[in-house]
Amino acid sequence: HAVHFTYKATVDVDLLISPMWSTPNEYYQFLRGVEERRRFSFSVGASRWQVDFYSHQPNDVKEYARRAKVWRNKKWPKETGGNGKPKSYFLSLLVLWAYQRPVQSILQQRSAYDTTLELNNLVKNHKTLDIYWEKYYKLASYRDMIPSPPRIIDPANPSNN
Repeated sequence: HAVHFTYKATVDVDLLISPMWSTPNEYYQFLRGVEERRRFSFSVGASRWQVDFYSHQPNDVKEYARRAKVWRNKKWPKETGGNGKPKSYFLSLLVLWAYQRPVQSILQQRSAYDTTLELNNLVKNHKTLDIYWEKYYKLASYRDMIPSPPRIIDPANPSNN
């Protein structure tokens, strides 16, 4: 489904080919006609909406996500095979959700510490996760494509969990 190569012996590249859809709804309607096990092959079709969604998040979220990825890369070094290593986008969404949770603080402002505590809580209670955003689609409209919890649903692709 993808062409894999290493650029200049330092950058691993996965080249995915996918049609380009004009609107998220057009993309979702296409996915409905694709077998569930094959839908992931078309995830690249939602990438521009993923980028758009994430680019509008606060800079603090992006910084916390970068820190989480540094931690992840130390915990699961490439040299050891990285088994169980969370994907970057998944980790970014988890950090965003932790950041967006209500703050139980006098300042009512989310700090790195608050976000880390909430992230820790989410990981501990991962079996009950039900995380989604409805920027590009309404969850109720795509129930047939969305798995039951635990789940972290891609804000741009309801079939990506």
